[in-house]
Amino acid sequence: MKYINVAYDFEYDDDDNLIDMGTVDIVLVPNYVHDNLGEIARQFNYWVGHEVYFGDKSKHPEYWAQLEDGKVYMNVGTEHFVNWLNDNYFHCEHQKCEIVAVETAYNP
Repeated sequence: MKYINVAYDFEYDDDDNLIDMGTVDIVLVPNYVHDNLGEIARQFNYWVGHEVYFGDKSKHPEYWAQLEDGKVYMNVGTEHFVNWLNDNYFHCEHQKCEIVAVETAYNP
């Protein structure tokens, strides 16, 4: 098992150099997930886009929130990624992913 960082507020300079990672959520994942994170994240993003956003919204109500003015928006967070991994990704059958810290400093 290894740690990954899930970042939301990273910032780049004009030359595309990372200058601020912001806060991150830290997740413990199986080695295979860590070592193939780019591809697995693409699979999750594809699934979210096709199944959740363009699909039947009633199938995944946990991905939707409502503002005070009544507007509905998609709200995807680290917990959704972790649940998707644990529920759908075969490498997580015996080693479940878990969030170990939220909104904390980047952990290289």
